[in-house]
Amino acid sequence: MYGTASYNKDLSIRRAESAKDYLVDTFNINPERIVTLGFGFEHLADEDDPYSPENRRVEVLKIAQ
Repeated sequence: MYGTASYNKDLSIRRAESAKDYLVDTFNINPERIVTLGFGFEHLADEDDPYSPENRRVEVLKIAQ
């Protein structure tokens, strides 16, 4: 069984925060320089299969200053 939309949104946010924690701890990046977003079922990589492992991902974007 899969979680509800709200559960998956929360999971997505926690996954993003975990990735941020890893970057901060491993590469000594100032946490104020990283913004996290969680989308749940929004912005799926594989829209044909919302539960595809491909949709459980973290994307990192560098924005020039």
